[in-house]
Amino acid sequence: MPKDKEINENSNEVQENRITEHSNEDTANERKSQNNEIHIDMTRLGDDVKGTENERKNPSIVVYQFYGAQNQNDWGMSGGNAFDNGAPPLEYDPKTRNDFVRFVFIIVFIMLMCTASFTVLVFITPDMKVFFQRIGLVIGIPAMILIIGLSFVMSCSECARKMPCNIVCLVLAVIGMSTIVSFITVHYNTEILMYAMLATAVVVFVCILLACSNFDFTKWFIYVIVISTAFSVIVMIIGVTTLITNTHMKSLDLGLLIVGTLINVVILVLELQTILGGRSVELHEDDYAMGAFLLYISIVDIFLQFVQILGILGDT
Repeated sequence: MPKDKEINENSNEVQENRITEHSNEDTANERKSQNNEIHIDMTRLGDDVKGTENERKNPSIVVYQFYGAQNQNDWGMSGGNAFDNGAPPLEYDPKTRNDFVRFVFIIVFIMLMCTASFTVLVFITPDMKVFFQRIGLVIGIPAMILIIGLSFVMSCSECARKMPCNIVCLVLAVIGMSTIVSFITVHYNTEILMYAMLATAVVVFVCILLACSNFDFTKWFIYVIVISTAFSVIVMIIGVTTLITNTHMKSLDLGLLIVGTLINVVILVLELQTILGGRSVELHEDDYAMGAFLLYISIVDIFLQFVQILGILGDT
């Protein structure tokens, strides 16, 4: 009997060992199957990501910053060129990008109004007008040097594009350009520059209102809006001025004012679309000061060239 009990106990132990081995094998098989499923899922996910990257189109906005490069070959690596095909996965969305547009246009509007107001003050104040006629060139040349220096600083310096240095640079730009505009206005004794800047400021204000909505600034309809707005404002300004001062503008001045303002607002929209498109001008979303500086300098510079053309035609 004891031998039979030992035999039964041994057989039970053997069966338990077999059951344990089978359970271990089942557990190992389950783990292998789970690992295979995870591997398959990761493979599918990788294929989906590759397919998405292959189907992705080049975006209309490229995030870019001038600073942060170590040498000439690294310029732009912190922006769009750091991604495949030189473009990050970012597309123009009016719901989000219009905040950037609105902020830039608000800054440009304030800068234009400050310049136009100072120019009007100089033009209607006899003492200031005589002052700019006598020594305007002495302060005009340093103002030009200041604008050129600010252009280099804004483009190459990281500090100049961050608070509060960017505000200081924009204030200096307004002071410099206001001095130049006042000098040229007094020198040629014409109010065409003031009218054109006021009309452009109204166009910028309309763009600010559009930026408060989901309006797409990359569409062609924006040109119709700015051209019609600029033309209407010019007609209103000339009409009000004629009624108040009882003076009539020369045909040459009137034609140059209309053509110059319309061309300027078109170029304004082109530069805005260039900034948003990230093709030749690539800015980071935080570079609102640089965007405002580019638009402001371009607007005033075009008007200065038209006034110089008007002065040359008047002399001949």
